[in-house]
Amino acid sequence: RVVYSKRRKLSRPPLTGREALMLVAFGLIQGFEIGLTNKALGYLTVAARTMISSTNVLFMMATAKLWGLEGLGWLRIVSALLLILGGVGQGFGQLDQQGSSNASLQFVGI
Repeated sequence: RVVYSKRRKLSRPPLTGREALMLVAFGLIQGFEIGLTNKALGYLTVAARTMISSTNVLFMMATAKLWGLEGLGWLRIVSALLLILGGVGQGFGQLDQQGSSNASLQFVGI
């Protein structure tokens, strides 16, 4: 025998003015971040973008550790370094194909 029951629909708590203001502020900050990142990436070659974006994993892991959100074990550190080395290797391969030298390599510490 199967018994069906109606689930009681729970209402959401009302959004306060302060919370709405915080949502708008976060949306504006995120929008500026995306727009400025796209503008900055327009000045870089594909190789430089690849190498710089590969360091994003390391920065996110360091930020998470700084805020106490996640721990950094050896496995995560090694994984991040391998991802970064892979991105840098791809960037060097693209630079060799283009035959250009780029100052952005100095930005990522190479």
